[in-house]
Amino acid sequence: MDTKSTHIDISHLFLTNEIPTPQEEAAIRQDIEDLGGKISLLRTELAALEAQLQQRQHTLSSVRKLPLEVIGEIFGSLFVYPEGTTDIMDRDEREELLVLGLVCKGWWDALLGSHRLWRFLHVRRSEISLGIDKIATWFSRSGNLPKVLEVNIDEWSHNCGCQYDPEKACNLVDPSVVQLLTDGPIVYHLALICDTPKCFGNLMNRLGPPNAISNRPWDCVKSLDLTFASWEYREGLNHHNSVLDSLPPLTALHLYLPLDRTETRELSLNIPPAVLNVLTSITISSIWKGNHILTLLQHCACVENVMVDFDGRDPMFHLEDPFIQKVVKNRISLPHLQKLHLRGAPNVDLLQFIQAPKLVSLDINRDDFCSDWDMAFFNFFVPFATICKGTLQHLRIYRLACTTENLADVLVKLPALTHLTLERVTTTTRSSAWAILSETILSAPSSPPLPNLRNLELLQLPRDYNYENAANFLSAIAILPRRISWTVSYVKERPVHVDHLQGWFNDKEGVSVYLARLPEVDAAS
Repeated sequence: MDTKSTHIDISHLFLTNEIPTPQEEAAIRQDIEDLGGKISLLRTELAALEAQLQQRQHTLSSVRKLPLEVIGEIFGSLFVYPEGTTDIMDRDEREELLVLGLVCKGWWDALLGSHRLWRFLHVRRSEISLGIDKIATWFSRSGNLPKVLEVNIDEWSHNCGCQYDPEKACNLVDPSVVQLLTDGPIVYHLALICDTPKCFGNLMNRLGPPNAISNRPWDCVKSLDLTFASWEYREGLNHHNSVLDSLPPLTALHLYLPLDRTETRELSLNIPPAVLNVLTSITISSIWKGNHILTLLQHCACVENVMVDFDGRDPMFHLEDPFIQKVVKNRISLPHLQKLHLRGAPNVDLLQFIQAPKLVSLDINRDDFCSDWDMAFFNFFVPFATICKGTLQHLRIYRLACTTENLADVLVKLPALTHLTLERVTTTTRSSAWAILSETILSAPSSPPLPNLRNLELLQLPRDYNYENAANFLSAIAILPRRISWTVSYVKERPVHVDHLQGWFNDKEGVSVYLARLPEVDAAS
């Protein structure tokens, strides 16, 4: 082949529409191949240069300058519940945390610097036997923060054989569990998930009475969660010598009780008064029918935080009981109570039996299956709230249908409120409680209702809710420099007219109100 053919002049073809000759076509194809090779080479060089450019840009990234404390907080947000409480990490979550630390030394140092990530731990009995030193190592990274340990004794069946055959070994007195509570790390909060009260009694017998000198982990526990899977052991807490007699000096006790198959009025939570007298926090979940919660509260002279989870079941207080008749006349006084949370409550009958003159926060979360319309709610709520009207700052009511007048009457009687949350609270008439409150301002401008309100939440509203009355009321009480945060959400899709609400406030001179709209909640109406 003539090599000169590769140097054929083809430039005239770029300026005309002439048809290339066979020699010119061959030359063009050769040029295309050569140019393709050069382009490929240049692309490779360009990719290498771009990679070098990225490397250098990354070294100047502002993310690289983030303090380790900030990175640790970012990682910590991955292990926080929506309510804001840190998760008690199980095995899978621990592995996720450790994988983050394998990315680079900086990330590992950030995790080690975030002590709160290492203070919560959930372990199964099978994991304890692998070595208490691993648990101690985990907690050692939490610094001086109080440790929280949850122990699941029988993660599979919750069916300890000791309740049927005394000769069988009890799961709760497994040598690894006993060693953990005698030689393991010191923890502030301990949660035990066990089968029956008999199992817990077996553990108490094995550990013996509290010993302040020995400084065992069990003796240093200040907050205790006890979850019982069943209540088949008939002597449980009804025995003269309660299985809770040998508890360490606790400040918080949380009992999660199963439903008993028999009439629970026959049972008794025989918790020694000496244990109850020093508690600052108590939780009773899945309450039985009867007067059990009241028999406990009468001894809780120092309690500051009470949470009762009714699990949607009516406690059905035994009103013929002489103890209850006495309580009806003279309410149980809880002089130090600051927070009261009624969860899954079919009613608020409990409020008629107690008084809390220093109550700061009241959260009433009524059960979804309870009747919306409940006049008894106000019959019990108003007298109770009146006692603490000068201190009650936070009030949340979930699920209630009431008259406009009743709602307005309650709000007028609570001048200390700073935070008010009404979720799925509706009135039975088209009128508005906020319109009634606005009228009281006109009649007595010097003493408006809710004079200390700072945060108002109206959540899961019906689509046709008229917000103008509430807006007018807030604008009337929001006098500079006072600021009021108003949060609104709807049961289903947000109506279009609510989009004009922020602009409505912006047009008002001297009104310092912030409106935050939550995402729509797709809940049953």
